[in-house]
Amino acid sequence: MRGWCRSVPIASSGVTAVVRQGFSYRGFTSLLVLANFVVMSVTGIVLYVVPSGRVANWLDWTFLSLAKDDWAAIHISSSLIFVVAGVLHLVNNWKPFVHHVRERMARHSVRPKKEAVAAFVGMVLIVAGTIADLPPFSYLMQLNEAAKGMWSLQVSEEPPFSRAEEATLALVAARTGRSPEAVVAALGEAGLTVQGPNDVIRAIADRNDLSPAGVYARLQQGLASTEPSGPAWLQEARTVDDIKLHLGDSGLGRKTVGQIAQELGLAPADLQARFAALGIHAAQDARLRELAEVNGMGTTDLIAAALLGPNAR
Repeated sequence: MRGWCRSVPIASSGVTAVVRQGFSYRGFTSLLVLANFVVMSVTGIVLYVVPSGRVANWLDWTFLSLAKDDWAAIHISSSLIFVVAGVLHLVNNWKPFVHHVRERMARHSVRPKKEAVAAFVGMVLIVAGTIADLPPFSYLMQLNEAAKGMWSLQVSEEPPFSRAEEATLALVAARTGRSPEAVVAALGEAGLTVQGPNDVIRAIADRNDLSPAGVYARLQQGLASTEPSGPAWLQEARTVDDIKLHLGDSGLGRKTVGQIAQELGLAPADLQARFAALGIHAAQDARLRELAEVNGMGTTDLIAAALLGPNAR
């Protein structure tokens, strides 16, 4: 590898000699280990206090213009490079390392020093104590939870359901008891650029320079003057168990989409639109059992997915 040169004066002759300096792999790996250790330390501290993913994604949380996922990616990359650099450092210094070990063994026999034993036992205690959630290691995790809790949102700012930023407007419509057209219209009237019912909250937020929470806040304002479709219990339903409580889970497979829509207090076309948002073509006379089997789901789970979204639990 091409190196660089420096001048060295020769005292006896007064002549200046040129000495070529090659690239030092040992120096490079040592500095690489040090640099990645610093990066790992900084990213580790940041990730220790960042908000939970639910809050960070909903609010578009950033620190130094980097999102939580960016900090996590840097931490993982620097950790892997740290390991690789550490291995390279050991390889480049293998002969001195082996010589040192042999010399120590010759002087002190093969018995490990008490410092080495203490270090090993200490590491075992740290790992075991962390897994068992024992003090003082449990205090670190409690402090971590407290740090994340500082970012807690007001109830009105909470995401309406899990991973709401990845939901389409059609699924948001199903959750809010409105038609997909009404949701699209509400955002359009709020001045946002929307591409249709299959547009995703995250994409809308990025396109309009907002956070997902900002998009949803404008949606709520736009829908405030509209009446939700369906009975009140459906607006309050949040889980599959809520759906089972009101519909039961026996005999559902024999019913058609039209019959279930009537029981839900929805227009058949509305329920069909909710199924369509899941990529399911459901005719009014289609039986739920057939739809569920084709899509590999239980009948109640199928209805819950249409009413609450694909992540309903």
